[in-house]
Amino acid sequence: MSDSAAKPTLSPEFTILTLCARRSLEKSDIAGLRETLSEPVDWEAVLQLADVHGLIPLLSEHLAEIREEKLPPEFRSRLLDTSRERALRALLLTAELSKLVEKFGRYDIPAIAHKGPVLATTAFGNPVLRQFSDLDFAVPQRFMPVIFERMSELGYEARLPRETFKETKLGRIPGEYAFRRETDRMLVEFHTERTLRYFPISPPMDEMIQRATTITLNGNAVPTFSREDELLMLAVHGAKDFWARLIWIADIAELVKLPPAMNWTKLFARADELKAGRMLRLAILLACNIVGLEIPRDVEAAIEKDRVAGKVATQVYEQLFGKTQACEGILRRSIYRIRSVEGLWGGLKYWMRLATAPAEEDWSSFGMPKALARSYAVLRPVRLWKKYSRSSQQSG
Repeated sequence: MSDSAAKPTLSPEFTILTLCARRSLEKSDIAGLRETLSEPVDWEAVLQLADVHGLIPLLSEHLAEIREEKLPPEFRSRLLDTSRERALRALLLTAELSKLVEKFGRYDIPAIAHKGPVLATTAFGNPVLRQFSDLDFAVPQRFMPVIFERMSELGYEARLPRETFKETKLGRIPGEYAFRRETDRMLVEFHTERTLRYFPISPPMDEMIQRATTITLNGNAVPTFSREDELLMLAVHGAKDFWARLIWIADIAELVKLPPAMNWTKLFARADELKAGRMLRLAILLACNIVGLEIPRDVEAAIEKDRVAGKVATQVYEQLFGKTQACEGILRRSIYRIRSVEGLWGGLKYWMRLATAPAEEDWSSFGMPKALARSYAVLRPVRLWKKYSRSSQQSG
């Protein structure tokens, strides 16, 4: 993107991570890595940041690939050990995913695997090359009661009471349905068209399931979203969490680069249907500016017309690399949410809905009975104000 030259210089530690945040290295990437490794590097910071940003597997893969002798032996050893731990966990989760998909298939549950092993395999070619710690599925809301039963049969415990899975009113539906199995620390999360509240418009889950494709994992066919739908899911997820991890940006770049060439018209039309066009443009901007994604010039010109997306991308860049404080404090978070959707009125409506839609944290915070559920819409802004005004004071 044209504004990338204006970005401030990164520290050697972050330069190493951004160069490694991709499926394969070009000659220029290798040259940049070797040049950076000739500078003084805080290797402890590299290891910590790589873990925080989900880049341990890619960092280990690419540093081994260039066979750089300047790496400290202790760092090499710790990186290798950590990478092996992450790889083992990834393989265990991948095996569990296959079991869950087989179980859901027997009961005709249209569960679509999202992120985790399927994204690692699709975007990076191998489930061990992308760091993840849980499994995610997307499923129509109406299947949640039977999901509860099937997961219980597999030894999982739900974080929420059984009756929660039968709720149909939006004010009583959580932000996600999480299950945990303590024996092997497996965590599985389910998302529905009703829990994906960070979409400006509720996503058409049944249509997305009809468009789904499959990939092969452990010899089994695993359903996953079409590339366009997966990109939109990732763009909204990244925007939801302020793009706080580099691996999320790398995901966007690698999915775009997959053959066949991206149908940009279809992708942005689908985003516009869900009022998520700006979130998608922000995701593409970040992928171009941070991990070097190259896109057609006409697409680049169209994205650059969204000046607000460009400003938000600069804000994210500065926060991500420690140039400014993270997006804390209710005022800064509110402005970010409003700017995430096109049009002032559209942004305000989006922000207001998020500010008043109760989540499970609100229920536990106030401990109110179900009969008073409508009051949560009033009390949630109070809790958010207390939470984020406190965090901004502490960070200052």
